[in-house]
Amino acid sequence: MAINPNDALGLAGRGNILMWLGQTDAAISTLEQAQRIDPEMNPIDGNALGLAYYQKRRYDAAIAQAELDLRHAKSFQFSYVTLAAAYAQQNRLEEAARSVAAIRRTDPDLRTPDLW
Repeated sequence: MAINPNDALGLAGRGNILMWLGQTDAAISTLEQAQRIDPEMNPIDGNALGLAYYQKRRYDAAIAQAELDLRHAKSFQFSYVTLAAAYAQQNRLEEAARSVAAIRRTDPDLRTPDLW
């Protein structure tokens, strides 16, 4: 990163690590920087950003990020999971149910809690 601070892939990798370490504010900052450099950031990295938003209870941002990721990769089920969870947190249950249905279409063998 010291050699090339504009390396979107390096920033995204760092942001992923920060998110999984629970350093969500730093993860959001780093992943947003990566996305500014590469607006078509891969959905794995985009999902990390969506999860970080979700963890900070920024549900509108989590939804927007998941929808962006799904425009790039329509069958990326983890973005549907983030989308369903964020909709549920906002009590947008019909939209959450549509997201769960999309998850099941993408992976019919995926087992979910009875709450879904």
